[in-house]
Amino acid sequence: MSISNRMELAPYLLVVADYLLAVCAAVAVLPLGIAQVFIPLVVLAVIYASGEYSLLAEFRTRARLGVPFACLVFLLAVVLGSMLPRGFWMMPWEWKVRAGVAVAGCLVFAVAHYGLEGFLRSRSQRCVLHLGPGMEEAGEAMRRHVMRSRYPAEVVVDALPSMAADALPVDLINIRTDAETDTLSVAAVFDPARFCDVVLKVLPPAVLSVRRDYVAWERLQWKLYDGVKRGLDVLAASVLGFFALPLMAVAAIGIAVADGRPVLFRQVRVGRFGTRFFLYKFRTLRAAQGDSDTPNDGIEQRAFPFGSFLRKTRLDELPQLFNVIRGDMSLIGPRPEMEFFHDRWVGVIPFYRQRLIVRPGLSGWAQVRFPHTTGETDYWDKTAYDLWYISHRSPLIDARITLRTVGVMVFGFGAR
Repeated sequence: MSISNRMELAPYLLVVADYLLAVCAAVAVLPLGIAQVFIPLVVLAVIYASGEYSLLAEFRTRARLGVPFACLVFLLAVVLGSMLPRGFWMMPWEWKVRAGVAVAGCLVFAVAHYGLEGFLRSRSQRCVLHLGPGMEEAGEAMRRHVMRSRYPAEVVVDALPSMAADALPVDLINIRTDAETDTLSVAAVFDPARFCDVVLKVLPPAVLSVRRDYVAWERLQWKLYDGVKRGLDVLAASVLGFFALPLMAVAAIGIAVADGRPVLFRQVRVGRFGTRFFLYKFRTLRAAQGDSDTPNDGIEQRAFPFGSFLRKTRLDELPQLFNVIRGDMSLIGPRPEMEFFHDRWVGVIPFYRQRLIVRPGLSGWAQVRFPHTTGETDYWDKTAYDLWYISHRSPLIDARITLRTVGVMVFGFGAR
């Protein structure tokens, strides 16, 4: 029996179903060609960026805009595709038929997507996960992550036999199913770290404290990918910086007009292996209140209107492309922490120092899956996302985070 249930298969089934529906819609409207492959892929990318393919709720309220926005993208692609190479010569009735079929295809697509998603959610089994005595802190951390993700599971700390914390098995064992309540019950010890890792995509510090051998951190100090990633960071940051120059100029002028100077601010942050560096951002808080060393309490209330827009769209982060080129940061990684908060939590949160294994990033796993960090509990939980990324970092994970970051900027939700 796997540690997961049907809920882990749902996103893959949704992707396959959506792709087939998008292909059918494209074939019905456009002449055969590369559009039948390209347009459905763009539709899937838009939906993924919005978070619709993650049945684990990444924020307390999910933005349900992915599928409607993907349908609009599809309709736009149909219009452009219809015009080339023969669309200019179509009769008026052909345009009407083509448009009607495209709209009908989008409606079928949306209904099928939400219907299948609801069906898969309803068929997910609820799991009861038992932890032994001495696992209260780990159990509480797991409960928070389970509640935040809305995963159908319940974490129970009780006195089951053979509960040696230093001899936790890897797999779930002795699983019973209650037919009346459709409940999966684990009547033996299981590995809480593996459940968090495989199912919830987090590694809570409290859980790792009882499974210290779960991750070999010394082997993660250097990866071949880290060297390749550095080259990709410089190339991508240079290209993005060049094309973003007009946008940065507009942002600078908007800040100067809205709240005067300075336009930029710099702040000391903690980077890889604990090195300190100056991080650059567009100023989004009122100049009179200062922006450089202010803790995060009430930060949204201190932002002026144009600054709030920059923060919501992440455009205030654009000057950090310079930090990426200089080597202080990467495009993807844990956020570089302020000295105040780093010094506060490094001796309190277990494994917090492991965040320094990699370069901090413009965006990261925690930034696209966890809301703004305000209190001590939030820092514990946010660290769980950073630790998961560090132990799993790869080109595929970075590509997923990049796509989700685009979604955060377009749809206006995410961590700040």
